[in-house]
Amino acid sequence: VAVLESYSHPGIDIIDTDDPLAIFDLVERLHALGHRRIGFVSWRYPIGGHWVARRFSGYVEALFLHGLELNPDWVINVHRNAPHYLTPAITDRVALLTREQRITAWVCAADHVAYPLMQGLQTLGLRVPGDCSVTGVDGLEPPPGSLRATSMRVPHEQIGSSALTRLINRIEHPNAPRRKILVE
Repeated sequence: VAVLESYSHPGIDIIDTDDPLAIFDLVERLHALGHRRIGFVSWRYPIGGHWVARRFSGYVEALFLHGLELNPDWVINVHRNAPHYLTPAITDRVALLTREQRITAWVCAADHVAYPLMQGLQTLGLRVPGDCSVTGVDGLEPPPGSLRATSMRVPHEQIGSSALTRLINRIEHPNAPRRKILVE
């Protein structure tokens, strides 16, 4: 049983978060608050990072359903052929797009992206949430002295419980079809 990681191998059950739904809900909230120009930010991960694509899909779906613009320039570190930005350059790029293209909200693929971005934007003179909003996923505690980002909390206890139940079921029924369980 894989927990918080997807594998395509037969017989490996997966317990994971419903990443697209989490991001979809964040974009829905931003839209309800009046945001119409919303960007997406991630770090580049040398291995793995499949969850970024799943989270990005929720972003795209929400934009589409609300008739909002999907501008590739507003998507940072997702497409493999696009420029790759490291943390200081991500902040510079987001600040530039916020100022010049009037992006009012940024959806970060994870809280560990959101918090450094928030701090960096403030260092560059942008007010978060005054000039732009920044969201994340995971429900991490903010660094000392930082505001808490709007975030979707990962339900670790429920995921652990589901994994244990699935493991017992797998032991009892080793030839059962594999399952993928997504927890909200």
